[in-house]
Amino acid sequence: MDQLFIELKMIPGITGSFIYIDKSGVGYHDLPEKYRDKALNKIGRSIDRIFTLNETSNLDVNSVEARFNEAIVFIRQVDHGSCLVTLCEPDTNMSLVKITVDMLLLDLKSAVASARVSPAPLKKAEKPPIEKTVEEKAPELEEPDQLILQEDAATEAIETTVAETAIEEAEEDNRLPGILDYFKDTLTRTIGPIGKLIMAEVQEKWKEEGGASQARLEDLTKMLCEEINNKKLEAGFREKVSEYLK
Repeated sequence: MDQLFIELKMIPGITGSFIYIDKSGVGYHDLPEKYRDKALNKIGRSIDRIFTLNETSNLDVNSVEARFNEAIVFIRQVDHGSCLVTLCEPDTNMSLVKITVDMLLLDLKSAVASARVSPAPLKKAEKPPIEKTVEEKAPELEEPDQLILQEDAATEAIETTVAETAIEEAEEDNRLPGILDYFKDTLTRTIGPIGKLIMAEVQEKWKEEGGASQARLEDLTKMLCEEINNKKLEAGFREKVSEYLK
């Protein structure tokens, strides 16, 4: 597990991550000390409930990106009952984060499976000792009650944003079949009955290349325009479907 987190944290802008596993809680994290285990477990349980709800509703949402003014929280489901939560700075290259997490996913699944078989106490990443000079002053600690209130507020904000983002993505997925039917009908009106066959072939290729989502409708449009292969007809087709392109 250590090596996986080291590879992930090599990406500039990542503050740290933690793995949540159902029934055993947070299995590992390399976040700063101010992130208490109790708060991380509370967040993990809330996220796990969201993914469980998606599964029971037959929705295909396996990742969530929640953006705040101070940070970005990226959540990736590892398997049923476990997830990886990564905290990033606002200007982090999230495309690189997502690609790296996907590359590590098989190893993460294996590590989670091992943790379920042989549960171990929560492990935190070790930090190298820092030598302090005489001039350095010890920071003033905030009152415990104030820290708890800050943690609860941050936890509630993450839970709310994650839930809202998951719902928005799920609603988009629910609309997608109707939008694809509209694309098929529009293509058929543009090039004739052959449009149904072309739509089926191109749609399958589109799904294989990056999954089916409303965010990738622009890619689908480009692929269909290549099949139309007529500038005037392409322009007409794009105009009719433009309301669904982001």
